[in-house]
Amino acid sequence: MRYRAFISYSHRDARWARWLHRALEGYAVPRRLVGAAGEFGPVPSRLRPVFRDRDELASAADLGQRVKDALVASEALVVICSPAAATSRWVNQEVLAFRRLGRDARLYALIVDGEPNTGDARECFPPALRDGADGLPPLEPIAADARPGGDGHALARLKLLAGLLGVELDALRQREAQRRHRRMLAVVAASLAGMMLTGWLAWTASVARDDARRRQDQAEDLIEFMLTDLKERLEGLQRLDVLDAAADKAREYFDALPPRDLDEDALARSAQALRQLGDLRMRRGQWDEALAAFVRARDIDAERLARAPDDTQRIFDLAQSEFWVGNVHFRRSRFADALRSFQAYRDAAAELLRRVPGKPEWLMELGYAHVNLASAHGGARNHALALDHAERGVHYQREAIAQRPDDVALQREVIEAVAWLGTIQGNAGQLHDAWRSRVEVRESWEAQARAHPGDLRIEQKLAYAWRGEATALLWLGRGEEALAAYGETMTRLARLVAHDPDNAGWARVLANASVDHARAWVDLQRPDDFPAPVLARLQAMADPLEHSVPEHAAARAQARALLAWRAARMGEREAAQAQLDSAWRFLEGLRAAHPQDTTIGRHYVEVALLRQATEPDWLSPARVEMLEADVDDARLGLAERAALARLWIAAGRPDRAQASVDTLHAQGFAEAAFLRACRHAGLCTSGPEVVAGATTDRR
Repeated sequence: MRYRAFISYSHRDARWARWLHRALEGYAVPRRLVGAAGEFGPVPSRLRPVFRDRDELASAADLGQRVKDALVASEALVVICSPAAATSRWVNQEVLAFRRLGRDARLYALIVDGEPNTGDARECFPPALRDGADGLPPLEPIAADARPGGDGHALARLKLLAGLLGVELDALRQREAQRRHRRMLAVVAASLAGMMLTGWLAWTASVARDDARRRQDQAEDLIEFMLTDLKERLEGLQRLDVLDAAADKAREYFDALPPRDLDEDALARSAQALRQLGDLRMRRGQWDEALAAFVRARDIDAERLARAPDDTQRIFDLAQSEFWVGNVHFRRSRFADALRSFQAYRDAAAELLRRVPGKPEWLMELGYAHVNLASAHGGARNHALALDHAERGVHYQREAIAQRPDDVALQREVIEAVAWLGTIQGNAGQLHDAWRSRVEVRESWEAQARAHPGDLRIEQKLAYAWRGEATALLWLGRGEEALAAYGETMTRLARLVAHDPDNAGWARVLANASVDHARAWVDLQRPDDFPAPVLARLQAMADPLEHSVPEHAAARAQARALLAWRAARMGEREAAQAQLDSAWRFLEGLRAAHPQDTTIGRHYVEVALLRQATEPDWLSPARVEMLEADVDDARLGLAERAALARLWIAAGRPDRAQASVDTLHAQGFAEAAFLRACRHAGLCTSGPEVVAGATTDRR
């Protein structure tokens, strides 16, 4: 026989025919049954091929003959029984043709729908299968019932297979059960093996992840130590080189982390490392690098806050980054940019205090913010606004220290706030208040130095305090005391610079303090008394003049002018003339390049005065008017206003100086050079000694 079976079905049952065809041809006979004696001979290993007429004969010209040939060549006939099959002429003829071959014993039925032997519309057996015909007797074929209420798909399939193979159904079921059992065992074994493999891989990955997380935690703990405890210790020793290396390593570490590993802690530490790096770059005068680090830290903190807007720590961190960005702008005299960042800092600090009213830390933050705004407004010569913010800042910080009187860190911050207040009071004309603030600051830092000997940060603050007090004394007409205070400033700053020559901040303050010290000697008309260290520093500043920060560059030009004034007073007029010409040309170029930078104004006017002192014919009212326009008289600080008044007096126009002189007298401004000029022009009746005595009484 060519075919193991012939499937007869109605085209409406094509889905069942396809299923049965795959079920028969795809069945692998159990190995123990293959070759055994079956009812119809040795049991085959496969039931294939199986004939399915619609597929096989779709293009046949003589369908009837081709079907007959296939039926003759088939060992068995399987009829898919349903109401559609019962009424199909082709299915009925196929059954008759197969029965005429005398093979009723190999005829099988698969019921998929309807009911057998009902004789009505539900009937599923074709007539030739049910009643017989052409003298053939009625037949009761072996039937498998695939309906849900019958055998179901699996058992119906096994029944047909048992009949076609000629074996007992139970034997096949047992073999199939054993096969399913073995298959299940294999699946379970494979699953267990897979689970074990997956578990082992997961365990390995977990160990590796935990190990990596542990190493990352250890690395970040070490970085946090470098950024906190170690930083605190090295700050006291002012070892900027070590701090710089630590901050660089921290930044490199966070830059190398994959983005997926940058969780909240890593982001916070990364921003902290960038802030420290920016601080160190700023101290070395590397302004662009400092600003880039602070802006990047601010961006990270803004992203962190966007993820959790109610997190006070994140508000605080963003406030710190805003401060540092503003601080760089302030140090570079970009006051409009500084004010924007300081205002953002102030808003964040106010929000923190709103959330937890009265908390000392937030009171301090708001105090810092107002002091920073005061410094920026002061730099822009908005003295009234500067004074208002400075007083607010000190007020908030005193509220905080009242709650924690023994907190050393808070004590130092309040001292800093009072120092700024003193500077701003002086520029606003509150000279005696400014002097009292300066004395308070200096005495406070001296107390801190006694309590913490060897802390170079305190030594730095104490040097700055002496400088501020010296300026206040000079403005009050107490020249000898001012010289002594400047001498103390220079001694302390020189020690700091010798300790760390790479600290650009200290070097810059020492240079500017040298200019102030020299101006005090000029104020007292004592060129012979210039100390040798002051002369050496002025000479170092005077060549070259170029510098990235306009204020520092202007200070260098003034240093050259001061040397020229001294040279002129010592009889070296030609050398003095050359130095003054060079300084003046440089300052004119600097003013043209930075027209909005008000910090250059003081040096601009001072150099003009020094030039007038050595070249009496150089100054004219027209030139003074030009200077006044360039310097922006409405926003001048106290010292600049006094210098400009002296210029008008020197140019023969005391009437133009009168208003400024009256204001400065009312404020108690008694700088010696200013009083000499006023007395010479008949604008005041008191001399330096009289005013100095009055201010001494007030002390």
